[in-house]
Parts: sequence; structure tokens; C-alpha cells
Amino acid sequence: VNKAHPGLIDFVVNTVLPHWIEAWGLDGVYLDSPGIAYCDLHIAELCEFYGYAPGCEPLTPVDGYYSPEPLVKAMREKIDELEARTGRELMFPAEATLKTWHDLPEDLLIEVCHGRFWRWMWDERVDRSMGSYFDWVMDYQFRSLLKAVYDRAITSEQYVELLLKIDRELDGRYTGLARFVNIWVNAGLYIPLLKPDVAECFITLWGTATGDVLFIGSFLLPPWSEVMERLFGYDGELLKELFSKLVDIKERYGALRSGNIENALVGPAIKGLIAYNRWDEHGSVTVIVNTTPEPLTARVRTRFSEHATLVDLLSGERFRAERSPGELAVHMPARSARILVEERVQEGVPHHQAPVAGPPGRMGLLVAAKALQAGAVLPPGRILRRLLLLHHACRADADGPLLPGREQARYEADGFPGPRLRPIQRGAAPRAPRTRHLRPRGHLEGHDPAPAAPHNERLRPWAHHWDFRPANIDIRWACSEARFPHRSLKSSL
Repeated sequence: VNKAHPGLIDFVVNTVLPHWIEAWGLDGVYLDSPGIAYCDLHIAELCEFYGYAPGCEPLTPVDGYYSPEPLVKAMREKIDELEARTGRELMFPAEATLKTWHDLPEDLLIEVCHGRFWRWMWDERVDRSMGSYFDWVMDYQFRSLLKAVYDRAITSEQYVELLLKIDRELDGRYTGLARFVNIWVNAGLYIPLLKPDVAECFITLWGTATGDVLFIGSFLLPPWSEVMERLFGYDGELLKELFSKLVDIKERYGALRSGNIENALVGPAIKGLIAYNRWDEHGSVTVIVNTTPEPLTARVRTRFSEHATLVDLLSGERFRAERSPGELAVHMPARSARILVEERVQEGVPHHQAPVAGPPGRMGLLVAAKALQAGAVLPPGRILRRLLLLHHACRADADGPLLPGREQARYEADGFPGPRLRPIQRGAAPRAPRTRHLRPRGHLEGHDPAPAAPHNERLRPWAHHWDFRPANIDIRWACSEARFPHRSLKSSL
């Protein structure tokens, strides 16, 4: 779809946005897949010269350059206009910042021809300036960073360095980042992150990371978590409790919403043990996460005063800083997390229970935390409109069913940098890589020039641009009206 077409821009800006925001009362618009993934003549030449992976043939190259930026800019201006007119704070988030394949350096275009579509995601040379129009975008890199911690592939120092790279050199340079542990898109590789034995570790890393936008993916909270409980052994009530607790902590401590972070781990320098300090003008927080299966004692360098009494916000345990100023030894059980703050009593209220001064920021899930703690079951419309739980209800896993026994764990899915990391599963047959809804060729949504795959009348037209195979059709059916109970949510999406 040519998103620079004047007719499309006029329809979206002057018909769709005013109706959705003024008539329907929505608080914003999420622009999914804002880029235009097409193969131009230059990319076709590169593919022919360097070769291409199956499914990446340059079948219908397009002459010319077509950018989504005119549409995105017009939408931003219209939303600002509607915000002034309605007197309401409106949001304009999106999935990503990449404009087109053409905007990648040539060596990354060759990687695309070879089917390695996501190598660009950690490359600071990529033009991400379109992000300046959005309030925030989805932070896929953060999810791959969590997976590297789970696989014990990086140290605490590397974790902090890569997090700062996301914030300062990649998408975070231009816009806010919505951090999540997992969402439905390419979810299979990251299923282990929210298993009951390690969920506290990775939700703690999620809630204490830099930034102020938190995102909870589809089917992770009751009652919609039933499918994840049945297929993967998730504990929906546990996830609800942990998500609620971390959102509440992030709301109360401005240091956790700042951009300040430093590695705090002195030792032992083992992979899978993460410790860092967060701070602002009002105080500091030290986070320690042990994702390993062994208990250990972590030595950390904090920003607390000497002989301070510290409180773990997760367990309520207290510690005494007995060493030289700023140093602390903390026992960490296997697969555990701690969030340490200094206990200071003010007007009879312990500091760790009282709200901490400072602006709340754009905390998209603060209301969600309070509703979850109250045990409320929120209707899908309110989740979309008020809580930023933007369910990707009909976004199936691009690489097939969400089942164990996947091919070798491949960090190319989110473009994780560095040498190949330890796989978590072995023995599954490799498959040709695919690209979700992005393809490096002139591909029109709803029309596939390749031979048609087996079709079933229950599949919706939106699904026709997926690369179907008989083995993975069932997972796509999960979004048909017959099996998707919240028809109003599907219609609004």
C-alpha cells in the first residue's frame, strides 16, 4: 500500500481520525506497521547479484521511492489539532520507526535478501527519525535483551550498556519506548520469560527499566490468560499480581521513570545475574535480579548512605548497609529479584510506602495497576481506550504456532547483536525465514502472486497476506469470529 498517496492521507486525516476521536471518544490511535516494505529496483539488483533466500525473490520490484512519512506527519498534525479542539490528551503511538527497506545501509539490504530481516534493529546507522512523530513505539529490542539474560548470554554490565544503546542510539533517540516482556508477534521464542519459576525476575526487569511507558501483551491477564495457562503452564493470577506490583512501584518512585541507569554489580560477574542503580533528584533505587538456578550472594555498589536501612519492595525484607558507603552484600535465592530503597520515616509514614515527589510522567498503565489490584475485570473497549493494553488480537505468531520445540533459538528474530548465542531448544527442523507482514518485494496486502495456499472460509481476508502452510493454519483460526469472544474489540481493531 502506498501510504504517501494523497487520497489515502486525506481519508485517514479528515474522515477516520475525527470520527474515531470525536464520535467514538478514543484517546488516541496506534499505527501498526507504519513502514512501507517494498522492493525497489536497487534492492532487486542486490538480490539478483548476491542471491536471495526462498521467499525473498524480487518478483515485483517497484520503480521509485515511497515513504510513509507524509501520512505519519499529517496524522501527527491532525491529532495535535484534535487535542486542542477537544481539550483531551491524545496519544499517537506506533509499532516501529523504520520507513522503508530502501532506508537501510546496503550491507543490511543484502541481509534482507538473504532472509535475515531483523539485523537492522540493533544497527545505529538506520534512519529512525520518523519516530519523532510518535509518542512511543514498541521496543522489540528490550524483549530480545531479556531473552539474552534468560539464556545467560550477557553480563550485568552488558545488559546496562545495551539498554542505554536502545535509549540513546536506536529508537529511544527519537521517541518514547513501550517496553514489554512478550507480545503475540513472534512470541514463541520468548514464552519461557513468563513461566512461573522466572516470571518475577523478568517482570522486575520490565518494571524497573528506563522510561515511563509499560505495555502488557495479549492474553497475559485473567480472564484472557486461560489459553496461555493451558498451553504453556502460565499462572495468570501470579502474572496479574506481579504486573500490578511493578506498575505501582514504578508509579511511586520517580527514579524508576528517569533515564538514569548504571551497572551496580561488583561480583560475582556471572551471566544471568543483573544489578543496576536507578536515581533522580529525589533518591535512588537498586535492582538485583538473579535468573540463575543457584542461590548466591551479590556484591553491589549502591548510591545509598553508609549504615542505611534498606527495604526490599518485593519481599518487605530489611537490610543494613554495613560496609563502606555505597557497598552492600545481598543474599539472592535462585531465580529471585529485589528492589531496594532506603527506609526513611517522614511524618510517621515509612518512605518506602509514601509517594515519592516528582512528576508522574506518561505512565500508561498506572490506572491498570489500581484496577487490577481491586480485582476488576475490564471490558476490552476500556482496555484499548484507557489502559494502553493494546491487544494484538489478530496478530498471530509470524513463525507458526506458539508451540515448544521450535528451531534453534535465533536472535535474528529481534536482531540481537553479537555472536550466535546458546540455543534453548534443539532438534526441530529448520524452516525458511519469514517476515510477518513485511516482505522485501512489491507485495500488495490481500493479493499473493505466489501459488495460493490451502484456504478455509473461516479465515478472514486480512490473513491472506500471511505465508500459510497446512501445518500452521490452526493458529490463524484462533482469531476467527467463531472462536474470538470479544467481537467488538476485533471490530475496533
